[in-house]
Amino acid sequence: MIDLAHGELHIEVEGSLLIIEGQGPWNLNAIDICVVENDKKVTDLYGKPWGVLFTAKGDAILVPEARNKLIEVIKQERKKGRVATALTIEHCSVPLMVEAQFKDLYTSAGDEYAFFTSKIQAKLWLQQQLEQESISLQ
Repeated sequence: MIDLAHGELHIEVEGSLLIIEGQGPWNLNAIDICVVENDKKVTDLYGKPWGVLFTAKGDAILVPEARNKLIEVIKQERKKGRVATALTIEHCSVPLMVEAQFKDLYTSAGDEYAFFTSKIQAKLWLQQQLEQESISLQ
């Protein structure tokens, strides 16, 4: 787990999925630290289709600078095989606001994304996206 002055993140790789659980708020410094930690774990996924399962816990809010940085990171990762992002939101007092923020983020980054109430549903959707991408690459 990455314990940040502003929020925390837990990052792991499970097969062709990058699993991220985080609690905000996140500022630019927090995102920079997470990008470094993320790069250490995700490089093995580069060059083949992979997806992200992101669980936002609490009121996961990004400051504008952090949002802009994440958009650029996602755009670069899409060039390295990132196919889609599945999101779940847990224990949030403003879920519609958090969802709107992430819709804007992933749309601006050109990422395929969907929201789910269950991590199981989210993983199934991601596997479908990865299978479709693998077929289209053949």
